Amino acid sequence: MNKTIFTAVPLAGASHQLHQDFKDNLKKSFISLIETIGKSLPEKVNLSQEKIENLDTQFKISPAIYYIYFDLLASVRRNDVSRVLQFLKYFDNIPQQDLYKHDLKIENIKEEFWEHELIDNLESRELFEGAPQTRLNKITDNRIFNDNEEKIKQSLDIIKKLDPIFYQEVDSYLSDIKIHKGQYIVGLTSPKFFGCVFLSLPRQRDKNIYLYYIEHITHETSHLNLNAILLHDRLVINNAEAIYPAPIRKDLRPMLGVYHASYVLSRVVRIFNKIKQSNDYNEQLVFKGVDEKLEEFKSMFLKGIEVIEKHAVLTSFGKKIFDSMMECANG
Repeated sequence: MNKTIFTAVPLAGASHQLHQDFKDNLKKSFISLIETIGKSLPEKVNLSQEKIENLDTQFKISPAIYYIYFDLLASVRRNDVSRVLQFLKYFDNIPQQDLYKHDLKIENIKEEFWEHELIDNLESRELFEGAPQTRLNKITDNRIFNDNEEKIKQSLDIIKKLDPIFYQEVDSYLSDIKIHKGQYIVGLTSPKFFGCVFLSLPRQRDKNIYLYYIEHITHETSHLNLNAILLHDRLVINNAEAIYPAPIRKDLRPMLGVYHASYVLSRVVRIFNKIKQSNDYNEQLVFKGVDEKLEEFKSMFLKGIEVIEKHAVLTSFGKKIFDSMMECANG
């Protein structure tokens, strides 16, 4: 692995290699998992085994495949045979063309089978002590959906114009942006459905819709990039049970969560600095309010940096990335 990837600063070509490694690792792990299941259920895995062995990792892999893999893994660990069989059937029934994603799709939530259970789980758990119940609702007004879809496309164009190297990460990782009428979950992604980002419609306090989408697309894409890096190194070796003040969320978080938040904030500050420095800044209404948001993000970023400096126990590569966060934010 090229050690130059251990930086918060976006690098040309890095996301392509990181994503390739991530996909190759999924295939390898999935094959191993199917072989394990086959030892107990040999007659049930033939189709799944053939399908995963023929998976072409040169393409973007559908988030559904990640979701099935992680659910199968958890079900095997619980010795939940009925659920293993259920998810093997899901995998077997996916048409060949649906194993992959090509162009980035912007769509409503609950368009694919795996989303329903994920959303039910999100709505049934408490995000943090005393938090209101989470809701992710489908957008039923086509005019609202179409308007936001267009604004997301325009926001992506702005990112591509202002920071083309970072946009390589967007292009490499993102397969789906699923928008919803949400409460308490604004943006969400995970290795468990890698490539998919859930975004809620802007709230009343989000006065500039373009800045809202630029912020959250940058934020969630950066999480994906760091998750891909984490395949190669732990970065943070603090006790997972220990919790610390977080730069974004109100609740205390494990150090890896603080590190993740600070990493993505360095990139959000970077893109907002580029907006402010652009030739269009004083002319385009879409950039209205950027100064206020930039100061807000800088304050959160510096809070995260302070907590990491005081409390983090980092690997050598974790420290290398941490040391580059300020450079990224100033870039």
